Amino acid sequence: MLRKVLFLFVTVLLVVPVAVPTYAEEEPIEHEIDADDIQAKFEEIADSYELNEPLSDEDAAFVKKYSDTFVRDEDELIQPLKSSSFDKTKYNSGKSIGLWLKGKCKSSHAVLSNSFGGRNATYVVKNSKKATKITAKIRHTAFGIIGSGGVGKVYDGSISATCKKKGVYSCTAEGTKKYTASVAYSNTWATSTVTYGSGSTFSVTAK
Repeated sequence: MLRKVLFLFVTVLLVVPVAVPTYAEEEPIEHEIDADDIQAKFEEIADSYELNEPLSDEDAAFVKKYSDTFVRDEDELIQPLKSSSFDKTKYNSGKSIGLWLKGKCKSSHAVLSNSFGGRNATYVVKNSKKATKITAKIRHTAFGIIGSGGVGKVYDGSISATCKKKGVYSCTAEGTKKYTASVAYSNTWATSTVTYGSGSTFSVTAK
């Protein structure tokens, strides 16, 4: 009798389907990048190409996605141009010196006629007595369609000011600069560098 019961029990186990858990294929996670990462990438692209040199497909896609101006289509503005104000304070890794950047970046584009500018007021907010030089800049990089439809850098320029003296605590770059180019995308930002101590430097970029 015991053998019969065991046989029936094993038979039931064999015929009852076992549910096997299934897992949906995980979607790739698209990591968010912050404004500092975006600007760092723009600077890397600006520094990596000569004028009228085609960008790689990856860099071209980045420029198209994150540029702060417009796309031209038969000389019409598809994405309205906007100026940007910034107010940023940052300290070096050792917290021994800090910079405060405040101002506005702007640019204007028409058929072959373009301009950029603004104001970058930079202040040393900690240990200014150790500072010996401040360089403040407003930098502008423009990209256009080159060759058979590729994207390349068509302009790269800046407005800058350099202030030197022991204990320097402020420096301001401001103005407007015009240039001629066929622009499809552009980016304008502020960057400042302080020299302090025995020649150490610390830089801050702001949008």
